[in-house]
Order: sequence, then structure tokens, then C-alpha cells
Amino acid sequence: MPELLLRGNHSDLGLVTAVMLFPSNEHLRDSAMARMRAEASVLDLKDSHRLEVTAGSIRSLLDAPSRDELTTLKHKAARAGLIAGDILTMLYAMTTTDAVRMPSWNKAVYAYLRWGESGTAFRDGTPLPKSRSEIEKAWASHRCVAHFWGAVSLHRELGDGDLKKLFGPDWTRFLQMAAGLLKFGTEFVPQQRKHPRPTLDIAESWTLPDGISPELPPVSQLPARLMELLDGYRAPQSV
Repeated sequence: MPELLLRGNHSDLGLVTAVMLFPSNEHLRDSAMARMRAEASVLDLKDSHRLEVTAGSIRSLLDAPSRDELTTLKHKAARAGLIAGDILTMLYAMTTTDAVRMPSWNKAVYAYLRWGESGTAFRDGTPLPKSRSEIEKAWASHRCVAHFWGAVSLHRELGDGDLKKLFGPDWTRFLQMAAGLLKFGTEFVPQQRKHPRPTLDIAESWTLPDGISPELPPVSQLPARLMELLDGYRAPQSV
């Protein structure tokens, strides 16, 4: 299983962000981190200011996609990650209420598609997925980091959409929620599947250091909204 090696300093944010975006592509992770380091290093500096830069950082920048290309890739990856995180969060919310009988993958996908039908869009204006195949594609690419994106989703559900706070003062809480969702996902087996298995595979999921204690907050409002989205749900004949 891949493990996040956190150092307890400012570089942790760049590492976690890169892993969340490109969990299975080391080249793009290195490119994203190199650009973030470079941008942070020159912030508010004059052109004449001299800097010490490692050869490895320069190589990563030379091998990296262009700034515009990397930005496009990051936005696309973030949308996929948010989809995966929302699906995992919906499954978690289903288990916190008796109103949802037999929480399942199909119910989470159905609720997500209904959510998209309401006109909800990502921050960049891109509409939420309109098809099951889009959701499954996003889940396949970002399932191994769905717990991190799920922590972003939980932060939003708790009434605070300020990501600067999440990746700032609430950093430890973010990591704890991610650890909590990883624990949930590797233990919870959705119902109504031909081949029952945990939602997340611990062998492929990015894990956190042992010192991060798993914690999940109550989600008092999300179950009620889920019930509205699940209104009219009928289980498919074959799963």
C-alpha cells in the first residue's frame, strides 16, 4: 500500500495535494510539487533576487507539462477526485441513519446523478456527471484517494467551504477525517453486490502515518438530503 510520508512542515500540503490529484502518476505528482515549490519560492520576490534551487527541482520543472497544460490536468483530476469523495461520503452518511435500508453503491450513484440533475456544478462551472459511466470512471481513477476528497466533502457539509481554512488551521482535522473515511471505507461492505467487498481496498489506498487518529464528525443534515435524492429509487434487477 502507498503511504504518505509526512514531515510535519510546509511541504506536507504540496505532497498531499499532488497525491490527491495524481495518485497513480508519479511524473505528474513530481511536476505539480515542483511547480508549487517554485511558485511559493518566488512569491513577492523581485526578479533580481537570487535563490538556491536543487538540481532535482530544476529537472522536474524541465520535464513538467506547460503551466496551462498542468492547470488543465489538475482541474480535470480535481473533478474526478471530488466525485469519488462525494460517493464515499454519501455511503458513510447512509450508514449513520436508519432511514436508509441497505446502503449500497447503486444508491450512492443514483443520489449523485439526481444531485447533478438539480443543476449543481463544480466550482469551475462544469456540470456534475450525467451518466453512471462518468462516475465509475472517476471512482476508478481516484478511489485510492477518495478518503482525502471525502474529507473535503465533509468539510463542505459541515457548513464551511473555505478550503484555505481546511488546508490551514484545520489541517490536522482534515487528515483525521481522511483517516476516518479510510477506516470506514476499508471496513464497510455495500449491500446488493454480486461480489461483496469493502468499498476501499487497503492494498491500493494511500494511507496516513500511524500518528493520525481516525475521526469522523456527525453529518446531521446530509442523511436528510440523501433521502430526498433517493426518493423514487428502485434497485436494478442485476448488479
